Amino acid sequence: MAKVIRENPKVVAINSAIEIDLTGQVCADSIGTYQYSGTGGQLDLRGAALSKGGKPIIAMASTTGKGLSKIVPFLKQGAGVVTTRAHVHYVVTEHGVAYLYGRNLRQRAEALTAIAHPDHREALERAAFERFRGEGAVRRVLRGFALQCWISLTCLYHCDGPSSGSPPIWITFSSPACRS
Repeated sequence: MAKVIRENPKVVAINSAIEIDLTGQVCADSIGTYQYSGTGGQLDLRGAALSKGGKPIIAMASTTGKGLSKIVPFLKQGAGVVTTRAHVHYVVTEHGVAYLYGRNLRQRAEALTAIAHPDHREALERAAFERFRGEGAVRRVLRGFALQCWISLTCLYHCDGPSSGSPPIWITFSSPACRS
């Protein structure tokens, strides 16, 4: 089905969700381990995501009838991921639209928190901070470490070309210890 849908340009697919986590994973058929419904048209979202110019949209209320947030830090234990975060581009609630396509996990969490019910935003912000704490700093340190390893352990070897008169060849390599 998704293959047929994706062959058409600018497909718009709109579906709902029981809950969505801060990374954009969608649960549309279960509440934890309790099977609530079928998956419905969630596979249409995949087709729209793959369609040139397509718009896969999750439209839902920000809270349940009991006032619980449908945007959650983590899906309930046992809940099934019906639509992956890679296939969700837009999430719409009564509080706005979150555009998730091409965003990293922290940016997704910020966008989804912004469209959550105002009563739940602070808790979602705390959960996002805990989940992604230092993520940017860790990446910068790792990049810096890899660069430092490469610079400090790089060895340059000068080789004569295959025959006299050929230009010299420089070979650069770094230690395997820095690749881990």
